Amino acid sequence: MTSRSPATLATAPTTCRASAGLQPARAKREIDGLGGYSDWRVLYVLQLLSATTFEELKELLDEDRQRLQASLLRLSQFHMFAGDANPTTGAQISVPEPIRLMLNITEDNLRPDDVEELKRRCARITRRADGQTEIGRVVRGITLLWRRRRYEEALVEAQGAVKAYPKSGELSCLLGRTHLMQTSPDFTGADDAFKEAQHKHCERPELTEYWALAKLKRGDIAGLVRITQGVMANGAPVSGVALLYRFAGLYRIARQREDRGDYAKAVEAYQALMREIAPALRSGRTDPVTADVVRLGSEVSNYMIEAALRAFEGERESAARVFNLAVEASDDDFPPVRHLRRVIDEMVASASRRGASSRRDGGSRHSHSLRLRGLNIIRRAVVRSLGPQHTLLRVISAAERRLQPP
Repeated sequence: MTSRSPATLATAPTTCRASAGLQPARAKREIDGLGGYSDWRVLYVLQLLSATTFEELKELLDEDRQRLQASLLRLSQFHMFAGDANPTTGAQISVPEPIRLMLNITEDNLRPDDVEELKRRCARITRRADGQTEIGRVVRGITLLWRRRRYEEALVEAQGAVKAYPKSGELSCLLGRTHLMQTSPDFTGADDAFKEAQHKHCERPELTEYWALAKLKRGDIAGLVRITQGVMANGAPVSGVALLYRFAGLYRIARQREDRGDYAKAVEAYQALMREIAPALRSGRTDPVTADVVRLGSEVSNYMIEAALRAFEGERESAARVFNLAVEASDDDFPPVRHLRRVIDEMVASASRRGASSRRDGGSRHSHSLRLRGLNIIRRAVVRSLGPQHTLLRVISAAERRLQPP
């Protein structure tokens, strides 16, 4: 068979049929000879389901689009599936009966825990007697209407599907997404549908993301924070876009407190948000929206210090407390650049007012050491963020000189 690239596979129907006389020994050689572990996973799910679509297969496997197309290309070279591998057509991909019966051979190549997980995912789909997935068929019909931008028709179909299959969390999730696609998105309807999907134990990875969006747009910030606490519907840690929506909700809480003039509470909210942003970035949970999270962190750092300075003006915060907040943000690589000059000046002035006598006791010497250490943390953050020639470095050096005892 002539080899074709994944790009060709994506644009041309591929019909691959197994020989009726395929022997188990030959089948084992061909299955064992596939391109690797990802190919076996693809084949195994096809054998479990008998028939599916590219998009359904991609979601079940949680696989990258291009890698899945490459796996299907390799399977086609061994005549192990029949159908159209173009993901935009919604056409079915099916496994010929002789290949489907070789399920145990494929299973032997997979890790036992992976086998159980793939079986569990496939078992969520209701099967008809002929081996095809009825819910999968409904899902394909609705997503095809999405691709054709016939969103009103898709909504009618999704509402009918939920009534026909009231136990399906997948269809409730699909209904919620369809509410969001309308010309005038129905955020309340979407919120209700996503809530039902959760109650029905839907484990689709996108559930938390779209539900968080509905909560945010609806203005249910408390609900948004609650559903993004901990793990997502599929058991994975909250990450990516869903995590960005959570941060947006926490930011809105802080801004609301600031708008009410409750600057001390606003500072607490900003600080709590910063303490989530920094570890999320370090752990890699912000992909693919890392740039957005970094921009948010930079702004939140400045807003936090601005609110803290307002609280300081109202005698609700001390200069030392404001300085410590700036040090903490700088230590997380988010120096509050817009306010650092004032923060440092206020800290030095406050220290100077204590006088030489107070600096002689042990507690004051300890505080003096902490201030210098904090200035050093800020210095390093400024160098990393703004370069070694930035004017703020002169401000820091001047503060260090002023803090030296006479």
